[in-house]
Amino acid sequence: MEELGVLLLVLGAVYLAECVLWLPRGSAALARRTLRGWRLLFPGRISGNERRGAVLADPLLPAGHVLVVHPWPVSLSPSGVRAGAPHVLEADERPRGDGEFLAYERLGSLAVRGRDLIVDSRVFVSAASPSAARRLADLLGRLGRLPETARARAIEDALASSLDSRVVEERLGVLLARSRSLGRVCGGLLVYLFLLAPIVMRQAGPQRSWKPLLAGLLLLDAAALLLYRRAHRALFPEDREERWASLLAMALSPPAAARAAAHLSRDLLDGVHPLAAARALCSGRIYRELARRVLLDVRHPVRSESLDGDPRAESTSGWFRAALLRALERDLRAAGVDSEALLSPPEPHDPAARAYCPRCRDQFVGGAETCPDCGGLPLVAFPDSRACA
Repeated sequence: MEELGVLLLVLGAVYLAECVLWLPRGSAALARRTLRGWRLLFPGRISGNERRGAVLADPLLPAGHVLVVHPWPVSLSPSGVRAGAPHVLEADERPRGDGEFLAYERLGSLAVRGRDLIVDSRVFVSAASPSAARRLADLLGRLGRLPETARARAIEDALASSLDSRVVEERLGVLLARSRSLGRVCGGLLVYLFLLAPIVMRQAGPQRSWKPLLAGLLLLDAAALLLYRRAHRALFPEDREERWASLLAMALSPPAAARAAAHLSRDLLDGVHPLAAARALCSGRIYRELARRVLLDVRHPVRSESLDGDPRAESTSGWFRAALLRALERDLRAAGVDSEALLSPPEPHDPAARAYCPRCRDQFVGGAETCPDCGGLPLVAFPDSRACA
């Protein structure tokens, strides 16, 4: 039965490949782990490139959902919009995007094509998914129709909405209700592929068993496709192109169909800030650590070279970071977290340490004045009472 072993190895490799998500740098995934609840995962450093990195979902949970979260793809102000994320989730990341600024008056020709927002027949910014692109286009359209004096409040309301953890709970509840049957079929398909079918083939032989096994496989695969289509259409009614692309891939690959529930949940939290997702689903320790990273980057941003030469872009980035910081601090207070305690100076790790970077918290000795890893941010000296002789 050497052929059976080879077949199982191939199916296993394909299934593991389906468990890998390639996430854009700057994003994160919340995935269920066996007996360990929700975990926050970041794109791998080794397994990836400058733009994307790999995240491995739990292969033992075929019905386990994986939720991808992203920071805002743009910075907003009452005067216009700047392409590019206002902050990152990891200290060694850098803001991405070309930093182009557009006044709202220039957005009259705004259109959506897939994940891209098109202005004047060219891509202005790419969102995380088609649904995220539509949400962003709707927001920009509403801001463009408002008088400039009313835009600040509208942007602050949008920030507050993106940080509302109740939205996460509501969407996840809808997902679980819509995908319960799909999850059972995915689990059954996994057991069929890697346990039941090999046992039957070994006992009865390939010649006698392949036809009934193929019929059973086609039946389970068709059930997964039908339930996926129904759930996806209910959750993402406008994403027809993406829906049919996923259905085609799962029709051609039963291991892909076994991960249908995970595929369904990937874009569920479009428009939700990563902190809101972490607050709703993760432990307090994970939530506080992510909050600390975000606060440090928002308070001490790395200057983007793409801002050079356009003061409007720099002004918009500064305005949006200030509004985001206020929203983050309000949300942390509501969660019972002291933001100042999160950002307290680190303890010196070495008697010779004299200063630290306010963003990445690396410590320096001697006469260093700036952090080379954070774009030359000025260092902060340790308080005299804590500095070591």
